[in-house]
Amino acid sequence: MQGNSRWREQAACRNEDPELFFPLPNDRGSEEKAIAICETCPVKADCLQAALNEQDQFGIWGGLTAEDRRSLLRRRMRLNRIREYERRHGFRQTQDVFYTI
Repeated sequence: MQGNSRWREQAACRNEDPELFFPLPNDRGSEEKAIAICETCPVKADCLQAALNEQDQFGIWGGLTAEDRRSLLRRRMRLNRIREYERRHGFRQTQDVFYTI
């Protein structure tokens, strides 16, 4: 990953085997162990944001698998479309959109 990665110096995984964060498909044990390490990490949000910015398609970053990150990005895109709809049609709150549909 490019950019400012100073957060890595504080990452809970900094002394772990990097392979743990790139488990083989269907290796739930390794995946769960990696995610557990992420849960204790003080820079979990920075790690996740870096993975999202880079659109990293492999590994566990910020406690999320590649599939989890893709799902998160899809939800963000839907929310952005709703916000754009609100802006164009003068809605003040996302909730208003759901009441009018």
